[in-house]
Amino acid sequence: MADIWFAKDTNHDGDLNDAGEGLALWASMNTNGAEPTGLYFDPFNPNRAWLNIQHPASGNDVMVELTAVPLPAALPLSLSALAALGLVARRRTA
Repeated sequence: MADIWFAKDTNHDGDLNDAGEGLALWASMNTNGAEPTGLYFDPFNPNRAWLNIQHPASGNDVMVELTAVPLPAALPLSLSALAALGLVARRRTA
């Protein structure tokens, strides 16, 4: 398994070299032997990126496009998912 970490500006001063600044987990790969080999962010769309993943054991290397859902759009989606989970749980107890 491999992880991708990023520098986190915890005190929001724009300087990542301060003592106390830290790292935060950005993504994890759970396929054994998978390695991130490149990450490219779209300079025109902050919610879009591409990640290259190398699988040395199988030779099946891939490039994955990642897109983030902006928070205002994600909220109704999250609420509908929670409602669906509630209905499923309610049916199981009935």
